[in-house]
Amino acid sequence: MNISIDKKHGLLSMHKGFSSKEKFASNIVVGDVVLDISSAGRVRGVEILDLKRFLEDFTLNAQEILDNLTSASFDVAERSESVLITITFTTEQESFPARLAVSLNPVAA
Repeated sequence: MNISIDKKHGLLSMHKGFSSKEKFASNIVVGDVVLDISSAGRVRGVEILDLKRFLEDFTLNAQEILDNLTSASFDVAERSESVLITITFTTEQESFPARLAVSLNPVAA
């Protein structure tokens, strides 16, 4: 997995790459989270555009985690109309999971 952490600008990018049978197809944007979707319909990448705000939604120690972040990873559980994404943030002291449920079907206005 390719990981890029930009603490100065609060950006996190993680990507698992594409198999030889798939390519980039689209993005799903959910607030400050962008999911890269492959032509096979799989989530292959996750970007967080405002990492501090994202962490604040899950913990009171957001700045401490951001300051000490050494790595991150994500796993995806696919459902028929949604995905459950677990993002694990790792510092030297601990690992912190954050889970997101994302609908793959647009909501009619």
